[in-house]
Amino acid sequence: VRHGMSRLQAGVEAAKGLQAAVVSDGGLVVNRRQVEGTSGQGVQVLDLLSVQPTHRDLFRHPLALARLAAFVRDAADIARAARRDRLPLLAVSPADSKGWCCVTGVRPRPRPPAMAHNGVGGGGGGGAGGAGGAPQQQLNLFGPVFEALRREAPELGLRVAAGGAEGGCRRQPFDDAVAYVHRDSVQTFVRDVTGRVQAMKAGLEGAAAREAAEAAGLV
Repeated sequence: VRHGMSRLQAGVEAAKGLQAAVVSDGGLVVNRRQVEGTSGQGVQVLDLLSVQPTHRDLFRHPLALARLAAFVRDAADIARAARRDRLPLLAVSPADSKGWCCVTGVRPRPRPPAMAHNGVGGGGGGGAGGAGGAPQQQLNLFGPVFEALRREAPELGLRVAAGGAEGGCRRQPFDDAVAYVHRDSVQTFVRDVTGRVQAMKAGLEGAAAREAAEAAGLV
């Protein structure tokens, strides 16, 4: 029992340390406006290769990176309250000793049903979230894009690790929106992910608009 309590206490302290690191580094990133991307681009990018956070070793782990990405996404939304769109965020970790970076993506922060726009993920009638303020559908746009780029990496000249980073990180089965990319390929990878996510979002929004128009008898 004593051993179990010690492990529990160690876990609690580790979680507290992670949260403190997320708030510290994430707050600095938002305050310094180091998150790239606009509504026109459709994706925000947090590049820790260039930002170099204080807790860089911690944020090489995919789960810690995802926590930071979600915090920065939410804080950026609050800091830019006038911005109409809520954007997904792509995060790139600092490189490990062999030059490999963890890349992960988090979906846009969902809007409360009363605030959501009609259309994909909206709370109004005809949207993917359903009518009458139903919870909006959350689509993982990054997972299929990452998987496609893993398959096409040789043709695109990208250095992407299919099963985990060569530097020792391992990709877990549930990490659909996690990729390990060599720092030499990060810029191209981010550009390709951004372009493909934009195309997917446009297709989904177009499909939702057509569905709403058909339901209203406009087409």
